[in-house]
Amino acid sequence: MVIERIIKSRDKVKLILSDNTSYRISESTLAKYLLFQGKEIDKVHLLELIEDDLQGDIISASIELISRRPRSIYEIKTYIRNKYKDQLLPDFETKIISYLIEKGYLDDDAFCKWWIDNRNSFRPKSSMELNKELSDHGIDPDTIRASLNKYYDSDIEKELLRSLLKKKFNLENISNLPIKEKQRIISYFLRKGYNYDLIKEELT
Repeated sequence: MVIERIIKSRDKVKLILSDNTSYRISESTLAKYLLFQGKEIDKVHLLELIEDDLQGDIISASIELISRRPRSIYEIKTYIRNKYKDQLLPDFETKIISYLIEKGYLDDDAFCKWWIDNRNSFRPKSSMELNKELSDHGIDPDTIRASLNKYYDSDIEKELLRSLLKKKFNLENISNLPIKEKQRIISYFLRKGYNYDLIKEELT
């Protein structure tokens, strides 16, 4: 086959081949494969450059998504599977994720740090609530545990518990509460993920 025409089309170029087929690829792929009008190209090389171009598109789209806010590896895998499910070749996802990790775009430990710091600063949560949120983002339990130990400030949990006690239960003299009421409050905060010893300390 011969490349009969190359037509610019927005952010892509259109290759028109002598067998009456046409393909849209990026200008970077055009340059990488030294494509020009009149060049001969066989089916093997055509398939290679089309796959390479698609992989480049997916990487660019993933980086654009990550630029809006940090993402976990699981989030990007889900994004790729949902958006490109009909185009993915068997090893595409693995190659793309490996590339993004190698270049520093994906790092679950860094994601955990960002998430925990963000929560600590703007929307404090208990360690158990953070554990669930990070788990929902596909972070493995060992990474979550290590990140909470490294980045979570336990004093924030204590201050948050104290604030919620005053706000939700409007308590001024906690130590004089009936035992039954204390048990009700303890149960409530245990369900919210607060440490038992910490709750008990604040109720004494």
